Amino acid sequence: MTIPAWKIVTWPTVSTPLEDWQRVVHRLRHLGMSVHVDDGDKHLRYGQLLWGFETRDAMLGIAWDWREVMPDVVAIADPMSIVSNACFVDEEGAAVDEAVRMMCLNSAVYQLPWQTAVCAAKRRMRAAALA
Repeated sequence: MTIPAWKIVTWPTVSTPLEDWQRVVHRLRHLGMSVHVDDGDKHLRYGQLLWGFETRDAMLGIAWDWREVMPDVVAIADPMSIVSNACFVDEEGAAVDEAVRMMCLNSAVYQLPWQTAVCAAKRRMRAAALA
């Protein structure tokens, strides 16, 4: 992983109007990922993901834990623990409450092609192990 996923909690807060969030989501790019293997008998994988982009003033990021629930099927480990330095604001510029913030972050994760990145990493790990 180039940038540790949870490093974004140290990044400056980026004020993000709710009405602009969908445009922001389309700018998010895969920045990093960690992959670990469970010691259990199924050897399922888990890790963290970081997506983001550079704004005019700072990096805006979103990170979450993922887990393989069965071979080649990945899901968000905990939808309520998505981390971001985005501060969503309403039309008056006031920060929205945490429930609305979590809904926006979950919506973004749902729209991103992150499962493809995780499965591609898994294929690369398998190929490297066979080499």
